[in-house]
Amino acid sequence: MLLSKMQVGAAALAMLLAVPLAASAQDGSNDPASSLPSAPTVSRGPAGAPQPPIVSFMHSNAGWSANFSFADPVTEIQWSLALDGPFESTGFLPTYDPMTRRPMANPSIEIEADAGTIYVRYADLQGNWVGPFAIAFRPETELQRSFRSILETTSGAWLAFRHDAPNILYYTHLSSYRCAIRELRIGLDKLTPDQVVPLAPCDMRDPVATPADTDTHLWIDPAVRFATAQIIYTDGTVSKVRIFRRSARD
Repeated sequence: MLLSKMQVGAAALAMLLAVPLAASAQDGSNDPASSLPSAPTVSRGPAGAPQPPIVSFMHSNAGWSANFSFADPVTEIQWSLALDGPFESTGFLPTYDPMTRRPMANPSIEIEADAGTIYVRYADLQGNWVGPFAIAFRPETELQRSFRSILETTSGAWLAFRHDAPNILYYTHLSSYRCAIRELRIGLDKLTPDQVVPLAPCDMRDPVATPADTDTHLWIDPAVRFATAQIIYTDGTVSKVRIFRRSARD
């Protein structure tokens, strides 16, 4: 009789232990595979379509360049000026891409001002080519966008007083990025700029340089205490009025 009770107790204990084990097997918490990190998900657009790249164009003394940014992991980037190719690789950087664990595809290319439309494709993690995506390149539009961004982030440099030239107000900075400006207005000791200041025409071949025969300053009364400036951009939008006060040393 004693042996029978021990057997019953052992059976009951086995049943109690089996319950959490069964639940654990169902939720996969004891499955070694369930502890592995999940594969990275691929960002897709509508109906699972690959996202086109975001492209930023930059202008420098060396010419134009385009920089591509992709939502998906990329193992190689190729581009062409024709839809049917031939496509040229952008090459690779001397660093690893943490998303692919392979050499990082170079995201930048140099292009000519007359490139027109650029076709870009990329290889995914499985080596499949995705694209090509058609990217319109409009140098004048891109230059205006780039120069406007510069003007908005450097608004404190639009006008400048000089302590060694108290009768001059400089707008050299605005002249350098005039390709984004339709009209420049300046006010002297006035909170509302009321004087239209002419700027040189935009030169797409050398947009930053100001022609030697063009003024980049105004002659002013040394008693002027402050100046204001306002820009009408090429798209017709109007900037805030910026105030520039003459400092004690000016």
